[in-house]
Amino acid sequence: MRDQQKLPRAELREGRLYVEGEDEPYVQGAIRHLWLDLFELKYHRHFDIDEGKVRDASRISGLAKIERDKLAIAGSDRPYLEEIPFSIRAMPEEESKYHWQMSIGFLPADWEIGSDDAWYCECYAPKSVFDEMLAAYRSGQVEKARVGCKTRLWIRELDWHAPPGVGVTWYLVPETDRQSDMPQHAVGTIDQLSWQVDAKPVTGQDKKIGPFEIGQAFAEETIWEATKEPERPPAPVKKDQNWKFALIVVGGSYRADSAL
Repeated sequence: MRDQQKLPRAELREGRLYVEGEDEPYVQGAIRHLWLDLFELKYHRHFDIDEGKVRDASRISGLAKIERDKLAIAGSDRPYLEEIPFSIRAMPEEESKYHWQMSIGFLPADWEIGSDDAWYCECYAPKSVFDEMLAAYRSGQVEKARVGCKTRLWIRELDWHAPPGVGVTWYLVPETDRQSDMPQHAVGTIDQLSWQVDAKPVTGQDKKIGPFEIGQAFAEETIWEATKEPERPPAPVKKDQNWKFALIVVGGSYRADSAL
């Protein structure tokens, strides 16, 4: 049984959505991106079993901070959202129709099963891309990621011409064919996915030292001793001169200047 009351009724007229009790309509199709910065990434190993068939449903999940914008439910007094739980799953290469698809939704609390209000943002990537991201995560080289997407979320009509640098509120909206306590989920398409790979410094303990490495070091030392120039005595310097040298970096090269 749901804990919350049902959302107000909604009606779609001439491409605009009117929510009961509100004057300003909602519209879809704004030419702007929803940007998500992902952090607190974790890898979840998971399998679905259906009639004896096993499907790998493992995912990388975390929190997504909504850049500049907010997320809300039209006709609801629930607070605006600036972060949303996020997950990305691998889809087989042959199921290309699901590649780069995403779904954003909300599940109201249900006391019978002990669940609280829950937002979600679930994305699907080709297995090859997911495997690359997973490898970077497992090696400890990636802790954050970024997603850019175009969605079927709604905005208020008055925000239609808002400049890209100005934040707007995106909305999930009530069902139009019936009254429900759960809003319609919104679908979208990912057109940018990126993460920064931080190279791990190699320590002495990480270096492999074996017969080959020892022989290579011996050979390099022998070549150095054979080719280096013999030491020369320093040139005499007059007592009344006080030489100072400065090493100056110029355009990526180095130059030594002297001054009295």
